[in-house]
Amino acid sequence: MSRRPLLPRARGDWQEGLLAFYDKIYAAELDPAVASQWQAQHAQSSSGSGSPGGATGISIPVDLIVLVCFALVTWLVISALVAARRREKFFPTALRLLGRFLILLALLSRVGRNGSSSGRRSGGFGPWGGGGRSPSSGGDV
Repeated sequence: MSRRPLLPRARGDWQEGLLAFYDKIYAAELDPAVASQWQAQHAQSSSGSGSPGGATGISIPVDLIVLVCFALVTWLVISALVAARRREKFFPTALRLLGRFLILLALLSRVGRNGSSSGRRSGGFGPWGGGGRSPSSGGDV
């Protein structure tokens, strides 16, 4: 049994391994036969077990899951504290607080979009403007 030589990344040469990978991608773009040969060598099962997102191909970042769980727990704890302090039922209090929070977010998003560009004279969108009346933009001087 013959041993295959170590790939550059297995030897610790990450830059050389990355360049070799890009060379293979470039060769596959030039010649479709190389791409089909590579696909035949690296075929995966149709169950999707090899893909990080499962069978659907959708992957949810872990930090998003943690953030959503943190927001949910915070909402439930605040709702429980408010309901206990006011001696109200938990679920109506929790839903009322959620509704108020969502209304507040909607109002803040409107103020953020409309309020930032109302004082500007030049056109464009975002902090860089875009267009307008400066000599560098080619507009009216």
